[in-house]
Amino acid sequence: MYLYFCFEEEHEGPVCEKLGRIQFSVGYSFQDSTLTVKILKGQDLPAKDFSDPYVKVWLMNKDKRVEKKKTVVMKRCLNPVFNESFPFDVPAHVLRETTIVITVMDKDRLSRNDVIGKIYLSWKSGPAEVKHWKDMMSHPRTAVAQWHALKRSCFKKKKNNTEKLKNSNSL
Repeated sequence: MYLYFCFEEEHEGPVCEKLGRIQFSVGYSFQDSTLTVKILKGQDLPAKDFSDPYVKVWLMNKDKRVEKKKTVVMKRCLNPVFNESFPFDVPAHVLRETTIVITVMDKDRLSRNDVIGKIYLSWKSGPAEVKHWKDMMSHPRTAVAQWHALKRSCFKKKKNNTEKLKNSNSL
């Protein structure tokens, strides 16, 4: 059993603070069965230790990670320009079960890299993400670019064993 902790802002989804924005394009070719994600640029990213952002792009299918790609690290930059394209092989019949997870990271030299913020793009995400997905689907073979506010992702925390026992005893 998991507890989910999120902070909601009106119309924005889970957000804890101003995390900056990211611009990226997505396009799908039915002919080639290729979903292309192009990470364009970030804007107003929060300052971290040395502020060395990069972007991870995960292709997900039915909540399972399928493939990961990463941009280069942009050294000491809060408004990075990436302009990197990542093609993914995605058959048309699995598009409805596909999610693209875009995570802006801060490269840390001494410890674990920090997550700055995320975007989940699919037909069932938040309003801005669904619009972007629908625009992509209605304009095949065209790269559709949009800005998205980065969001802090929800995190899971396991309940302790005594709470698990209480829950199981009450059934």
